[in-house]
Amino acid sequence: MLDLCYIASFELDILFNANKSSLFAVRKNCSVLVDRLKLGNDNVTWSDHLKYLGITLKSGKRLQSDLDLCVRRFYTAVNSVYCNTHVASEVSQLHLT
Repeated sequence: MLDLCYIASFELDILFNANKSSLFAVRKNCSVLVDRLKLGNDNVTWSDHLKYLGITLKSGKRLQSDLDLCVRRFYTAVNSVYCNTHVASEVSQLHLT
């Protein structure tokens, strides 16, 4: 299937970058190694995590998401705003906490 996509993309003058692509598996027996797949002449690597739209997805028996980084960035932004509100009223500061 990848070969067909590669041939069609070559005819349409679209290039796939195998270095920026990765394979990601979610299944019952995730520890079984699967052969590397090729995209043109380059190998596509397997990965145990994938970042999509700012959320890190983890492989395994079930699809898992890692929101720790998003939560940390949110609290960093809130603390930054809170620390710079010296002239704001107490009611406004209470809504931030």
